[in-house]
Parts: sequence; C-alpha cells; structure tokens
Amino acid sequence: MIVEPPAGQAKSSVIFLHGLGDTADGWKECAPIFQQSVPHSRWIFPNAPERSMTYAQGFKQTSWYDIVSIEDRESNILSIFLFFFKMIFIPFYRK
Repeated sequence: MIVEPPAGQAKSSVIFLHGLGDTADGWKECAPIFQQSVPHSRWIFPNAPERSMTYAQGFKQTSWYDIVSIEDRESNILSIFLFFFKMIFIPFYRK
C-alpha cells in the first residue's frame, strides 16, 4: 500500500483503487501529482490481493474480488465491501 501524505493536516482521504491485474506500484509516480491537485487530502493506494479468477479458469491475478464471469461482476461485490470495511473501519476503531 502506498500512502501519499497531505501538505499539512489531512482534511480528507481519497482511496484510489487500481484496476484488474494492476498494483499500487503502477500508480506510484502519479501519487504526488494527485496529492498536489488536492493538497489537504491523504491519498491511499492499496493493493488488491492476488487470487484465482473463476472467469480465467483459476489464473491468479490481483483483483478486488473474484470475477465469476465478465458479464456478471455483481456476484462477488460483497467481498470488496468486506475487504474495505476491514481495511478502513477496523483499524479506526482499534485506536
């Protein structure tokens, strides 16, 4: 995960999700540019986990959720919600 700190105190956070098969490293050079465009925001670039993709006969790639079929991506949308709930809210409440 890449976190681009704000200029001064953060007033907001932006979570940038990369695309299928990509990683946060693919956006590392853009992070400072994004941060300059919204200077009081903390930019967070998480990495999707690598998982076996059903639509690709089990081929592993980074993805926020398993894609069962290209036509029906809604079938596993709950898993992305749970992933981000764990990433954002659980650490917040542990403080």
